[in-house]
Amino acid sequence: MPSQSTPDDPAQQHPARPNREQQAAARPARWWARVPPLAVRALAPIYAVTYLLVLAGTPAGPREWALSLASAGLLLAGGRLPTVVALAQAPLFLLAVQTTVSASHLVPLFAAASLAELVYRRRGPVLWACVAGAAGVVAPLIDWADPPLGVVRVLLAVGSPVVAGAWLRAQRGYMRQAEERAEEAERTKLIREQAARAEERTAIARELHDVVAHHVASISLRVGVARHVVSTSDPQVTAVLDDVHATAATALTDLRRLVAVLRGGPDDAPGDSAGSGARRLALTKPAALEAELRGAAQRARSAGIDVTADIAPTPPAMDALCGATVLRIAQEGLTNVLKHAGAGAQARLTVHYDDGAAGSVAVVEVADSGGGSGAPDPHVAEGGGHGLVGMAERVALVGGRLEAERHGQGWRLHAEVPVDAERSSA
Repeated sequence: MPSQSTPDDPAQQHPARPNREQQAAARPARWWARVPPLAVRALAPIYAVTYLLVLAGTPAGPREWALSLASAGLLLAGGRLPTVVALAQAPLFLLAVQTTVSASHLVPLFAAASLAELVYRRRGPVLWACVAGAAGVVAPLIDWADPPLGVVRVLLAVGSPVVAGAWLRAQRGYMRQAEERAEEAERTKLIREQAARAEERTAIARELHDVVAHHVASISLRVGVARHVVSTSDPQVTAVLDDVHATAATALTDLRRLVAVLRGGPDDAPGDSAGSGARRLALTKPAALEAELRGAAQRARSAGIDVTADIAPTPPAMDALCGATVLRIAQEGLTNVLKHAGAGAQARLTVHYDDGAAGSVAVVEVADSGGGSGAPDPHVAEGGGHGLVGMAERVALVGGRLEAERHGQGWRLHAEVPVDAERSSA
């Protein structure tokens, strides 16, 4: 069967390495980015109290306490009202520089932090008007005996918080762009994977249609001809030919439906995966599941197995995909009995439904005594050891579980399949 991973595809040979933006977005956030903003803002009044009580050289008076705590308190509202906070810091700054040393150290620091946050959060004419106003507030307080030095001092006093705020804003924009590019790269990767899966499914469908379905159709046609050409009065031969013809016709119908699902119809959504396509594959209608199970047991009897079937009525909530899973497990289990125990073996097929905390579950069990002819049926092709693997994958697709173990001289196959695949996958 052709594989869709072509060696000349550079994307298959050399998977793309994540770029700088993807790596930055994938890295865990720095510790300071995970700290709540209010906790960071609370550091301002804490620092003000610590400075006035411990670090200040002289005891602070009521005016110093009021100015320092008012300026620190304004920072608590800076996230929502940065413009108002920056404007309110201006009169506090003018009052602080006219008082003692303690307040003249704290308030300018908090005012600079407010200006930096304003630059970080706002843009446009209002921002630059506030920056010009800050320069106008600071300029009269500078010693202009040396004009060039005075200009440098104004630029340092006002420009430092402006540059800090602009740098933080640029970092925020860079991180957002990195996250968007990483998301876009992830979406592109997902689209490519879905396209590769769709192409693989198309290749499988082509192989099934051109090879397997052709052989099955040939079998059905030849058996149909044999039913009319071979002259025999033995009713058993006629019954076997009829059964083979019906089985081949059923297999051909299932193959065609499977090919249709693998190819995908025009109404498939672009984001559909193989799993969602499988959910649209209703090979077994829930209302017909019980009859299909009894038919599988009857076909096993026709092949020479003594089958006892205990099949409960199908609940109305049975999902089509889950119903198909239950039927395939029963069919595969009975086929394995014929393969490994041989004709004449005794087998029991049990299907019942249990209600649990996670919803209704279909319990399927196929057990054999191992007391058949001691040799596999020569007319049944030996498998390649993929039967259990395929059943396990099918059961896992709907959120169930599968067990296979020795049972006396025979084997026991036990599966639990959720009745509603949509609910189990939610």
